[in-house]
Amino acid sequence: MDIRELLRENIRTLAPYSTARDEYQGELGIYLDANENPYDNNYNRYPDPHQKNLKRRLAEIKGVPVEKIFIGNGSDEPIDLVFRLFCEPRRHNAVSIAPTYGMYKVAAAINDVQMREVQLEPGFTLDAEKLLAAADENTRLLFLCSPNNPTGTVLHRDALAAWVDYARRHGALIIYDAAYEAFIKDTDSDVPHSIFEIPGAEEVAVECRSFSKTAGFTGLRCAFTTIPAAVTIPGPDGSRVRLQDMWKRRQSTKYNGCPYIVQRAAEAVYSPEGQEQVRATIAAYMANAARIRSGIEGMGLSCYGGIHAPYIWVKTPDGMGSWEFFDLLLSRTSLVCTPGAGFGPSGEGYVRFTAFGSEEDTTEALERLQGLSL
Repeated sequence: MDIRELLRENIRTLAPYSTARDEYQGELGIYLDANENPYDNNYNRYPDPHQKNLKRRLAEIKGVPVEKIFIGNGSDEPIDLVFRLFCEPRRHNAVSIAPTYGMYKVAAAINDVQMREVQLEPGFTLDAEKLLAAADENTRLLFLCSPNNPTGTVLHRDALAAWVDYARRHGALIIYDAAYEAFIKDTDSDVPHSIFEIPGAEEVAVECRSFSKTAGFTGLRCAFTTIPAAVTIPGPDGSRVRLQDMWKRRQSTKYNGCPYIVQRAAEAVYSPEGQEQVRATIAAYMANAARIRSGIEGMGLSCYGGIHAPYIWVKTPDGMGSWEFFDLLLSRTSLVCTPGAGFGPSGEGYVRFTAFGSEEDTTEALERLQGLSL
């Protein structure tokens, strides 16, 4: 099956949207085409819906062509958009691992699409065959997150290759959430930073990345999605139309782009100074993660993650429920963690700690934990 046959009919017939400023190739001097304040303060015009400067900088750093990059309001936006593009409500379904990032399931519910979850194996590894067995002829989307939230575990090349092979044979689209790829240690060559390191992935995958985790943009909301040119659909005249063009139409009609101040901040992330600060921040987070993992193991508790991700996924002691252990930590140590049950039934019996605190807060938290009698 060809992925180009899977786009919803009403979306397939849309033509890419273009504005007057897109069509004009010269130097614009006088603007009489939009309802904007004429008094320049750097923020009086509509934001550039194509985020040209930011995309150029991303393309330089990431080695990805500009036309493959789309900027969005965090990664939640493209997650919702793929359901709108590819899934007919109450007909199609999506498949994901579990436990994983909860927004996949939320977006599926909002769009009235069944989400089929396949529990990870002991040790929170992926059995690709079990996951793919959950898919059928109505499966349109396959969701993967690596490093995974909340478990902190990663997917290896052989597992990803099985997904890519399935998607190519059956026409499904892989949504690869790489929000935490910057935390992957390069010492493990079997853990890819991108789905596009897998042969054939450019035909069947879309990849999401976020500024929130590496550059502290949680409150600013900015992320980028990579859509390869090879993902195309039949246009209204029978010619092939790139999914990139469909994405552009949606972006330019329903979303004017990140505010200029956010675009400029995102560009600054990729300046030499910004990259130095990001590297230092990630190193600090991962130092926290190593300390938390060591402290948890020193308490005799089993845990996962903290090696390629800033999350430590902790097995609760003595068969405690997630919320029970959460309440115990809160009442006895005033520490707040995330109950695993919040990620669905497969997260029950676990809690998630993050390494995003300061060094001082992490030290204090470990001291409190080590003073806890279990």
